[in-house]
Order: sequence, then structure tokens, then C-alpha cells
Amino acid sequence: MGLLNIDIDKEIQAHKKQLEKLEALKQAQADKLQGIEEFGNVMKRLAADYGLSEVDLLSAKGDKFLSVVKAAAKQKNPPKYLAKLAAFFADNPQLKAAITKPSAKLKKSAKKKRVSDEPKVPVGRYKNPHTGEVVEKLKRAPKVLKDWSKQYGDETLMSWKI
Repeated sequence: MGLLNIDIDKEIQAHKKQLEKLEALKQAQADKLQGIEEFGNVMKRLAADYGLSEVDLLSAKGDKFLSVVKAAAKQKNPPKYLAKLAAFFADNPQLKAAITKPSAKLKKSAKKKRVSDEPKVPVGRYKNPHTGEVVEKLKRAPKVLKDWSKQYGDETLMSWKI
């Protein structure tokens, strides 16, 4: 009987260690869920502070969101949240469209560039043959060059480069 009790005690110890590991995993999962909930609250607060909607937020991060979901769907055992996401987006087609087709409003604001109507005048010195005046352009075109461009045309101005 002594040998049998030793084996049972070893099994009990092994199960206790396994139980401790499972408890640690359970706590880690609870911490993650709490972090996700806190993250959601922070995002809602920031969205409210800056006047953003869920659509705006998803549009801004849609590509990243899609890549995470697609990667999760390819796993052997897809996470349970995929079914919930599918149901959620089925009920909210506007949000689904926001992810798959980011809004033009956000695209424009993200890629805003300052575009000038004026043509790019290369750096250099320009001599007006009518007046003999010489103007040098270093970084930005001086007012005189802009005036000449309006008065004589861009092609003519470019031909005056010396």
C-alpha cells in the first residue's frame, strides 16, 4: 500500500502544479480582458474629446484590423471572437464598409499636401531680356519671378534662365 500512496501523492502534486499553471493562465487572461476593456474606454473618451465616431476610428486603422482578423481566421483553431465579429459586422454594415473602404475624408486628411498652383521654377538666375533685370531664385521664387511668370508665361520665364 505504501507504494500505491506514493504514486497517488505524486499525481496529486503533478495535478496541483498543473492547477497552479492553469490559475496563472486564467489570471493572465483576466488581465488581458481588463486591459482590452480599459483600452476601449480610453478610445471612447478620446473619440468623444476629438469628435470622432467608431467609423472614423475603424477607417483610420482598418488595414491593421483586417490583417489581424485575417491572420486569426487562418489559424487551425480560430479564436471564438471571430464568430462574434462576423455577427457584429453583419448587423453594422456601415462599420464593415469603414474597414474595407476607408472614408475619403480620412484619406484626404492623412495625405494632405500643400499643392501650389504655380509651376516649379528651378533654382538659378533669370534675366528679363525686356528690362535687363536679373533675379536669383534660391529656395522660393521671389515675387518678381512670380510676376514675370504671370506676365510672360511659364515657358518664356524658363527660357530666361542664365
